[in-house]
Amino acid sequence: MRPGHALQAELSREVARRRGVDATALLAAEALLRHPALSSRLSPAAAAATRLDLTATAAAAGGGTAPTPAFILQASAYPSHADLLSWAAAAAAGLLRAPAVGVTSQPPLGVLAAQLTHGSMGRVSGQPVVDDWGCLRAMVAAWSDTCGPMDQYGMRHTRLLANLCNAGVAPGQLQGALREAAAGAGGLCGSDEAAAAVS
Repeated sequence: MRPGHALQAELSREVARRRGVDATALLAAEALLRHPALSSRLSPAAAAATRLDLTATAAAAGGGTAPTPAFILQASAYPSHADLLSWAAAAAAGLLRAPAVGVTSQPPLGVLAAQLTHGSMGRVSGQPVVDDWGCLRAMVAAWSDTCGPMDQYGMRHTRLLANLCNAGVAPGQLQGALREAAAGAGGLCGSDEAAAAVS
């Protein structure tokens, strides 16, 4: 194999691995949002934070077209979550028409998972990302025990882990959700199969 082809193959494998890591985090968030003991706590908090983010982006637009919040853009990269953009656009358009009414529709599961995975969950600027640093360390250990060591790229999902700690989710519950996400993806966290499960 020529050197350029080897580099291209290596790059392709790394891109696929990273998409798999992202997909595993998103699928785990969805599993936690569907969990009977957790959904009553996580879903309303994620929905409220989503409404706040949409309201803030609509207000920043000053009557123009509201930008889509970053957490929705990140999750909508997966074809199975493309509907997130249309929901966000409709919600933002509704906010621009009637800001006093706010976002009235319940965000779909994918939007809630995106908020939990990439969003602020209502944390204000200047506030620590997590209230219990011991919990965050335990969440990183749970991720590592289930999916292997959290590398530099995987650390981008510490926002998910912090949001889970702040919502009172136990590390064991994260492990269960990661196992569920990996089981639907050929048993591997961060695999090509994980990315395909969300694609």
